[in-house]
Amino acid sequence: ATNGREGFALFRQHASLIDLVICDMIMPEMDGADLIEALNTLNQNVKTILITGYSVASQMQRVQAHQHVPIIQKPFSINQVAQAVHKLLNHSDSDS
Repeated sequence: ATNGREGFALFRQHASLIDLVICDMIMPEMDGADLIEALNTLNQNVKTILITGYSVASQMQRVQAHQHVPIIQKPFSINQVAQAVHKLLNHSDSDS
């Protein structure tokens, strides 16, 4: 998706096909925190990872109030993303 609103629309249309959403904190039209809040209105168990280049503690607290959301600080390596995805998906699988 090119922005948060488009990401929300895509999730709404294809939620049954989406296992994980990775989004940036700063996006046009809807920031990452707002997107995660909107996604949670559709599915409280949606798995999300938030990426940020800023220190935005208050927004991070807002996001984490809904669920545990891994936050990856920029710049990051592909290994950091892979580890976050692995932890998130494996933890969820063991809860089922």
